[in-house]
Amino acid sequence: MRTTTRWAGVAVLAMAVAVQPQAVAEAGGQAADGVRTVTLVTGDKVTVTGPTSAAVEPGEGREKATFLTDVAEGRLRVLPDDAVPLVRAGRLDPRLFDVTGLLELGYDDSRQELPLLVTGASGPAPALRAMSGYWTLGAVRGFAVRQRRGEAVRTWQALAAGTGKVWLDGRRRVTLDVSVKQVGAQTTWCMDSAVLAGMQWAAEQGARIVNLSLGSPDTPGVDPLEEAVQTLSERHGTLFVTAAGNDGADRRLSSPGTADAALQVGAVSKTGEQAEFASRGPHAGDDHLKPDITAPGVDITAARGKDSPGDGSYAAMSGISMATPHVTGVAALLAGQHPGWKGGLLKAALMGAARPLPGIGVFAQGADSWTPTVARARPSPSSRPR
Repeated sequence: MRTTTRWAGVAVLAMAVAVQPQAVAEAGGQAADGVRTVTLVTGDKVTVTGPTSAAVEPGEGREKATFLTDVAEGRLRVLPDDAVPLVRAGRLDPRLFDVTGLLELGYDDSRQELPLLVTGASGPAPALRAMSGYWTLGAVRGFAVRQRRGEAVRTWQALAAGTGKVWLDGRRRVTLDVSVKQVGAQTTWCMDSAVLAGMQWAAEQGARIVNLSLGSPDTPGVDPLEEAVQTLSERHGTLFVTAAGNDGADRRLSSPGTADAALQVGAVSKTGEQAEFASRGPHAGDDHLKPDITAPGVDITAARGKDSPGDGSYAAMSGISMATPHVTGVAALLAGQHPGWKGGLLKAALMGAARPLPGIGVFAQGADSWTPTVARARPSPSSRPR
C-alpha cells in the first residue's frame, strides 16, 4: 500500500509493508560500513546489511507492526505505523527514525542505550522516572533519559502515552573550519542534554553573556536548544552569542543560533569579504533574517594549543568559532559599561552599531559587521527589542 507521510514538514512517498526479517529498503551508501543494527525507540531493530540494503525485525510483541520506509538522498528512514500519528502531531522527533542519522551519530546497538530528551512534559510517569540517566532540565520543562535497548518496547509505551515531545538527545558539532582538522577539534561533539545543562547552569549563576560556538543543522520549528535560549534569555536576561555554522551555503544555518533571542554570528575576512566557509540564511521555515551580525573569522591569530602543529606561541585559524568570540568579547565590554542592560538590549545595541559591508547579502551579514567602538553603541529604534 502506497502512502504519504511527512518528515519534518516534507512530504515523502513511502511504502507500508508487513515486515519479515529480510531486505525491505535500499539504503544509501552512507548508511553503514558493514553490518550494523539500530534499535529504534519503539524497540524495533533495523539491520543495515550492506551499503544498499537493510532489514527490519519488529520488537517483541510487535509482530503485527508495519513500517513506512523511505530512502532519499542516500538516507534511510524507517517509521513504525504506531509512531506515525505522534510524528504528525509533533510529539516525536523525526530523527528518531532516521537510521542513517542514528548511525552517523554512533547510536547503533554497539551503544547499550539510546539517549532521549522529553520537553514540555507536565510530569514524568514512574516508568520514565525509573529509566537510566534521568535528570530534569528546567529550561525546556522536561528531562533527559537513556533508554536501555532491552527495555525499549516497554518504555516506548510509556513515552507514547506521556505528555510533551520526545526528542533524540542529539550531538552538536563544535563549529571549527578545515584549518584546524589537524588538531582533531573539528570532530568534537557535545550532547544536547549536556549543552542544555551547561546553558542553564551559566544563566542561573548570573552569566550575562554566554558564547556557544557549536551547532547542528537548523530545521523548521523550535528544537530544545532553541527553546532553552528563548527561556533563559527571558528568565535571566542572558545574551547567548552563537555561531552561524561552517557549511558555506544558503539556508544552512546552525541551531541554536536560529533562536530569535540569540545573537547569531557569521564570518568575514579582516578586510570585510564574505568568508567562503560561513553559513548563510535565511532561517528555515519562515525565511526570518539570520545571522544577526558578522565578525572577522579568517586567519585569526590565537594562542597555540599543546596539540597544534608548528612552532611558537600562536597559530592562525579560520572558522565561525573564531568569529563568534569577537562578538562575545565586545558584548561583555558593553555589558560592563551598562550593568543594567539585559541581553535583548545588548543585542539591539550591537546590531544598531554595526556597519554595512558592501557586496555581501543581508542573509550573510545580518545587521552587518561589528564595530569596536562599543562605548558609542546605542540601540537604534529599528533594532530595539519588542
